Amino acid sequence: RSYAVIYEWIEGMDVNQACEVGILDDKYLEELTINTENKIKRNGFIVRDRKPSDIIIRPKEDKTLTKYKEGDVLHALIDFELLERTPEYNKAVKESKRANYLKRQRDRFNIESEGKYHPHLKHVKIFDVDYIYGNVQSTKGRLWVVGKDPYLFDYFLPECWENVQRTKISTYNEMYYIVTKDGIHVVWKVSRVGLQPDMDIFKDDERKILEHGYNSPFEEMSIAIELNKKGIGTIYPRAIYMTGNKSLISNNLYDESRYESHKKNKTPDADPVLTKDRDYITIWGYWNGPDEKLASKDGDYYEGISALRACREGIITQQEYMALLQTVKDKLATVQIEDLNLRGNHILLSLDCTGKLLKDKDHIPEMRICNFEFLKRIV
Repeated sequence: RSYAVIYEWIEGMDVNQACEVGILDDKYLEELTINTENKIKRNGFIVRDRKPSDIIIRPKEDKTLTKYKEGDVLHALIDFELLERTPEYNKAVKESKRANYLKRQRDRFNIESEGKYHPHLKHVKIFDVDYIYGNVQSTKGRLWVVGKDPYLFDYFLPECWENVQRTKISTYNEMYYIVTKDGIHVVWKVSRVGLQPDMDIFKDDERKILEHGYNSPFEEMSIAIELNKKGIGTIYPRAIYMTGNKSLISNNLYDESRYESHKKNKTPDADPVLTKDRDYITIWGYWNGPDEKLASKDGDYYEGISALRACREGIITQQEYMALLQTVKDKLATVQIEDLNLRGNHILLSLDCTGKLLKDKDHIPEMRICNFEFLKRIV
């Protein structure tokens, strides 16, 4: 298709014409061109094909120039084909958006702004978790952003994270670490809800996993937030995205249990939150420090490392590794939750900016749960 851009006509003439008819001299033409370029730069733009003929002035009948009240010559720019933002401006905007994001994440459950400025977004509650919900126009998908702050919604639109460079961080899951276009570090993972776990029915522990099935994204988020409230650290749940493209599951792999148990949970559009022919992606904060810490000072980042990797690399001993697994198991039991498939890569330890392992007051490594697929509430 061909596209036409229509602008309002600006009365006057370009500075080249003004120079030709004697209204301006060459020196003033050069000064006005350079001053215009500097003014554009101060506003965060640059023109790659700067030329005097793109600057319009408005001479009077006596050949004097129309001026602003402040005394500057009235002038306008008319060519925007090669107008772009400066790198400095883009960097400042990204840093500003990241700082705003960190503060809003810290306060995401404590803000009350539902319906004030975002009529296309709705506040919903699913499994006792607050979300800002909206349709994604670009993909025909749907998005649930954890918390009550509608301003966080745009940070998780798929155009911000879907097509950026990604690093695979799991050997058996579709799980990736990425930095969004706004400079936000997140991990996104394709949910396996609706699939039968690849487990052996003749082994007691694996049969329990088969009977339970994969948690839905909404169950994962709910359990993560519940654990945090009860003093058991987890990575931060950020959002759930339902794709717009249809996806089918083979009958011999299909598990309908979650679709049945979630039937009563509807979107504000009166559709089921969990749909059989869609993929779901859970988005989590990339662990580099507590939200409270980063909101007050964006730096001195932690490095997350799984307990299994820490053991392999000699950061903790095998004895310490086994003790950590038991500690997590015991802590979960105190809040009536069980990990049906507890593994060392479900536990995240933290290294400070010097590479030192962070420990609590009892000299036990600080731990965060980072996998919620098979966490089960014990009734």
